[in-house]
Amino acid sequence: MFTRFPKASKSKNKDTGAGLSHPPPVSSDLTRPSSPAGPSNANTSVKASKKIFGVSIRNPFSTSRQTPKEQEPPQPTTVAAESEAPSLNEVPPEVPESPPQDEPLQSERLDIELPEDPHHQRKLNAIEYSIQAIGFFEDLSKALSLVLPDVLGQALGKITDILTLLKKMVENKEAWKQLLISIDDKQRTFNEQLKDVRPCDLPSRLVDALRNYAKSLGRLAARVMEQAGVVQKDAPKEPALARIGKFAERFLNADSDADDITAYEIELNAIVGEVQAALNIYTSIVVTRVDRKADNLKALIFLEGSSSASERGPLGTKHNKCLQNTRVDVLEDIRLWNRADGIDAKPVYCIGDVAGTGKSTIAYTMANEWSSSQCFNFFFSNTSSHDASTLCISLAKQIIGCCYGADWDEYWAKLSSELASPASQNIENLWEKLIHHPLGKCIMHKRHALVVDALDECGKETRSRLLKCLLESCTSTSQPQLRLLLTTRKEDDVRRVLEMEEFRDAIVPRSLQDSKTSREDVARYVEYRLNEGNVVGLKPEQRNKLVDRCNGLFIFAFHACNLVKDECPGDQPVVLEEILAKFTSLDSLYHRTLAQVGSSSRIQARLMNILRVILVAREPLSINTITALLSENVQNVTEIVKKLGSILGSSATDDPVYVLHATFNEFLVRETLTEQGMDPKTNAGKENKIQNQYYINKAEGEHALVKGCLSNVMAKELKFNICHLESSCLLNEEVTDMDNRVNKHISKSLRYSCLHWASHLESAMLDADILDHLKHFTHNLFLVWLEVLSVTKRVGLAPKMLSILIECIQVRFRFRVK
Repeated sequence: MFTRFPKASKSKNKDTGAGLSHPPPVSSDLTRPSSPAGPSNANTSVKASKKIFGVSIRNPFSTSRQTPKEQEPPQPTTVAAESEAPSLNEVPPEVPESPPQDEPLQSERLDIELPEDPHHQRKLNAIEYSIQAIGFFEDLSKALSLVLPDVLGQALGKITDILTLLKKMVENKEAWKQLLISIDDKQRTFNEQLKDVRPCDLPSRLVDALRNYAKSLGRLAARVMEQAGVVQKDAPKEPALARIGKFAERFLNADSDADDITAYEIELNAIVGEVQAALNIYTSIVVTRVDRKADNLKALIFLEGSSSASERGPLGTKHNKCLQNTRVDVLEDIRLWNRADGIDAKPVYCIGDVAGTGKSTIAYTMANEWSSSQCFNFFFSNTSSHDASTLCISLAKQIIGCCYGADWDEYWAKLSSELASPASQNIENLWEKLIHHPLGKCIMHKRHALVVDALDECGKETRSRLLKCLLESCTSTSQPQLRLLLTTRKEDDVRRVLEMEEFRDAIVPRSLQDSKTSREDVARYVEYRLNEGNVVGLKPEQRNKLVDRCNGLFIFAFHACNLVKDECPGDQPVVLEEILAKFTSLDSLYHRTLAQVGSSSRIQARLMNILRVILVAREPLSINTITALLSENVQNVTEIVKKLGSILGSSATDDPVYVLHATFNEFLVRETLTEQGMDPKTNAGKENKIQNQYYINKAEGEHALVKGCLSNVMAKELKFNICHLESSCLLNEEVTDMDNRVNKHISKSLRYSCLHWASHLESAMLDADILDHLKHFTHNLFLVWLEVLSVTKRVGLAPKMLSILIECIQVRFRFRVK
């Protein structure tokens, strides 16, 4: 049986940055700490051996090896010297000034084999029995020495000394092996735990401590291997004389080896203790910092309480990185732009293009590539009511999590009072207080990157004002500098701001359709999608025609490939020919995809109800929530959502269902569709207008959700003391398990209904049925509705929602409902 140590790989993993380089060379200047075990000299065993044999001999196999006690002590591996230790009251910056970006946090493991000797214990027992037997005869010889010369006793004593050294030599061999195994186990654990960790995401002092730990383990393993006489697995076999010499050296140095093994074990414990001390200090710092950040985040609670938008993370919920070897020129251009310095460097990189060209994919790729401590991100979701204030709150959370500056805690503590009034919550003031000023206070970086994707999907009433705030901050001369990567469609209001004289020279404009590699990128994507679906029956000219039809639009390629993949292999070429002959736009692909769900009137009605909910919902809803709002069967809703997998994304019944691309929403609200055709008389192209079978009137969708919120969810689930509190005398924050109670007793559908019923009411076509539901709500559910808002920390929404209710009844209906 063998214990195998894996060979270090020379390659690096591109995704994790983890990779192993060559093991450090073993040299005489490698250092290690002094051992408290006392001095040990290889010559001690040699002298003892000379005494045993009673003759003067020279050890021809001796090497001038340096024992652990004779080497210089290493530099300590700590986070900081005692005089420089970070105070827990004054938390140092998290991010290093110049973090090592390329060298991974990995420890070199040696490529060796240590054969396990199944007869190890038997050998020890045999030697021990021999020593005892010879000892018996030696004692007998001493007894006979009274009458005979003690020559035999002296010879037996020498043999006993030789056997004792031989036993120790066997014990040392096993001890060396166990020491190497212990070192390798620590290296393997270290490498596995840190294989996905990027050094740039950790403080420099901790990185130094971890890197020194990794290198110390590698060096220690190399030195132990050399002194133990272990060779690399692939090393050539040594001559017999050399092996005899090493055996003799191990024998002559048996006593010294035992002391050296003990010293190495002490050194290994010291190395581990040093990194543990560093980690303990870092943990204390992080705990203190987390407590402070939690206090700072409380300043944003009042803003979230007055906003009904639900945030699911700055990077959005529906994006992926660029496919390998696609958009290479654009991504490299962005990297060069971000690294550029000097007076000519432009702070804004704007990708302005039509829908479906892959803008969000590029933004997502760069946001993942850049360090989270210096890059802040926000992806507007086309299926949620995100507006400019939501962006400000999200970015503020990221800034609190990554930055630190002068008067940092005091600044956030007083912010709630400064932004308490609704008048102070305009977009300009929110940007100034939550983003611009905090970044100006940050003392950790000279530059930050900001990624804002799909600005055109921000609320139209605030996006031009938000864009002005963004551009003003980027063109400001104050420190730190701000670089903005912006993606958007060129809507009229967005274009007007971008073309303003004060901003025009600060922007690098980019159109993806103008990229020289656009067609090649789409071709690679089409090839990838078709191969992924095992589509093999298409001719090369058919694939080329599909790439040409895409015209640089990845979204067209995505849906076309999905339609082909969903067919049986024999029909795939026919379906592709239909797409190439009839489908000239995304609208026709969407129409074809929806038609495949089912042709019966019952299935089509259920499909339209689900699409209405998804279209007008204020945030992405799960299948379970859609089921509750429609009072439907969960299996029926799940089946339809799965059939629309190329349009809708959802991984489980309790996960959000989101639209994969904004163009589908636009398709649903168009009453008529335009199809490109050919005039048979003139062979000239012409446009045909047809009725959109899947058109959705948004007002009807709002009406359906008002009924769903009030009747299908709130009327069924709202009840007094919904969280089952034992006492009403405690404040919400005094209930230690309030969050657990909320998650257990308040469903996601109820939470959504309580937050958004008034917003849907404001946009709905009201009738007597809705008024009856409102009457039941105000008479029977009003107080328990306030209870839900209170425990979910959204009670700040109540005044606005009640104002909407009063306006709808008094102004619109004048108490008369037709």
